[in-house]
Amino acid sequence: MTLNIHPFTPDQAEAFVRFFAKVDFSHAESWAGCYCQYYFTPVSPADWFKRPPAVNRAQALELAAAGKLRGLLAWDGEQIAGWCNAADLADAVLLADAAFFPTRKGEVGAVLCFVVDRPYRGQGLAARMLAEAVEGFRADGFTRVLGFPFANPQNPLRQYHGSAHMFEALGFRPASAAEPPFWELKL
Repeated sequence: MTLNIHPFTPDQAEAFVRFFAKVDFSHAESWAGCYCQYYFTPVSPADWFKRPPAVNRAQALELAAAGKLRGLLAWDGEQIAGWCNAADLADAVLLADAAFFPTRKGEVGAVLCFVVDRPYRGQGLAARMLAEAVEGFRADGFTRVLGFPFANPQNPLRQYHGSAHMFEALGFRPASAAEPPFWELKL
């Protein structure tokens, strides 16, 4: 099986939302309606969980059309195998306004989450997408990249931010124990 990883483009928006609609989220059912919009939505966590999936789906399509949904898609032929949300931190409103994340557009990249479809899990796809995301940020002139890995030994499938090991392998280092904890790579 050869998987190809490419930057997400607005013309792939419909394929992106179809992918999210079919991924097996049985390990975290509340994620099924996210469409990778949590960090782009300025609402409280309580209000977030009240949002209908259709609202998140529509917002994903709007952000894609505006060029604000940035990331990578892994493809197995015509089928999406995985997604890496590799955003401009300035667009991730839930993080960009935090006192320890002041940023200007095009300055700091943020690897926010990974979604890998069941048949492709456990094969290093997230690590490959992370490496591609870093190279994309570097090519676009970003000065640093943040990641938010955490461990969940009871349910590794819930480590949607990726594992510390894959960030460390690329040179990321812990930068803060603040909430949320983050790792940083200077480019």
